[in-house]
Amino acid sequence: MSSLIESLPMEMLEKICFYVSSKEDKSSFRLISKRFEAAGSSIFRELRLWPDLTKTDDRSIYEFPSVHGQIPECDYYEHILADPHLAKSVRSVHVDTWDCNLGDPVNRFNLLTMFCNITRVPNLKRATLRFPLPDREELRMPGYDYDGAMEDRTVLLDNFLEFMNMTNINELAIENFATICDCEDRQGPPEVLERLRSLTIVSELTTLRSESFHLPHLETLALGKHVFRHDDQVEWIIRHRKTLRNLYLDGCSLNYFAKFILDGDDSEDPRDGLILHPSFSLDGQDIGVVSYPKRWHHIFKRFQQKLDNLRNFGFGFIKQRYIFGFGVYPSEVVEDKLKNRIFEERYCSYDDTMISTDAQSVGDPFLGAPGAGEEYHVGFPFPRCDLEDALALNELLVSIGSPSDPKIVEMGRVAKDLETARRLRPYSTKIALMKGPTFRPKE
Repeated sequence: MSSLIESLPMEMLEKICFYVSSKEDKSSFRLISKRFEAAGSSIFRELRLWPDLTKTDDRSIYEFPSVHGQIPECDYYEHILADPHLAKSVRSVHVDTWDCNLGDPVNRFNLLTMFCNITRVPNLKRATLRFPLPDREELRMPGYDYDGAMEDRTVLLDNFLEFMNMTNINELAIENFATICDCEDRQGPPEVLERLRSLTIVSELTTLRSESFHLPHLETLALGKHVFRHDDQVEWIIRHRKTLRNLYLDGCSLNYFAKFILDGDDSEDPRDGLILHPSFSLDGQDIGVVSYPKRWHHIFKRFQQKLDNLRNFGFGFIKQRYIFGFGVYPSEVVEDKLKNRIFEERYCSYDDTMISTDAQSVGDPFLGAPGAGEEYHVGFPFPRCDLEDALALNELLVSIGSPSDPKIVEMGRVAKDLETARRLRPYSTKIALMKGPTFRPKE
């Protein structure tokens, strides 16, 4: 019987080991055979830690998740680190934080202790620090302490990076560091770990201020829900052209138009490529207006011209990552999940008075529905360049050796037809959507 089980494919052995519930049994697979040892070790390749919110004293205890996703009775984290054999199996550590606990001294001490213990993992290659997504309504409340929340997050991020410098990781992921898409860029992660080969940054439609650091060995860059709003961001990516081979843009938006509250220091925006428009007053506040004239087809062509060593490129939207607070890792799923396509949320506007982008709004007030958002976008219409974007994306994919995808071009043509129908016969848009790509407006 034993020999029959061992003859199973390694994938099936890993599944069998995965569903063993006892931690003692999980740590004893090496006593059965070398194949079971290898299969059992796969369970401990990823160590995921999050706050135990069931504790009555509000003190976060970070634990390893059980097979069925329930918080275990014992502390797997300490158990794994205490066993040299299991600790050697860990390749990836993922840490989830909770905002309400970041400023508490006891919880901060627990976090720092946990960061320190991570350095005891000898074969660690990847580390992820995830901050929680904020509640949109909470952000709009007058008493929300944005600066205080960012101060706690910044201190925690700096501590995390300091401890990660003591490890051998070459892949780093930071998720949801900034809480809003502010018109002024907030300082993102500082220059860290020059040996990094993979960097993943997932945000909630925020802008990374990245021009201050360079990663000389960067091969893979994955940006999730990142906002492009000036030329500096594109040029920062291009500056890594000597080493960059994989670039994935998941759910990223181009901020073509923004309104922001002037606080006295914003006499002009120095960012390359931005156009500053005349300001105006609204409810006693001075409102500034900027626009970014570039479109995605300009950026795709720029990548095609400058990224000589690029071999894989992804531009699309992985929906399941943003449904729940605990999502998936961008650079681990993009090759299978991120399908190249032209999606409408790739363009967004920003309103500082609402602390929101149109892509974050509920319903369809901005994204081009007939008659919706027209007053808001006077002089700054929603970009309708689906065909141009689709053709440029397809040309970029072909230039790096990816097969031509006629579906992308067809999507652009259909969108172009629908926009033509919307202009000629605005009330027939719903009919056009129902009829699909064969619809043509009557003369």
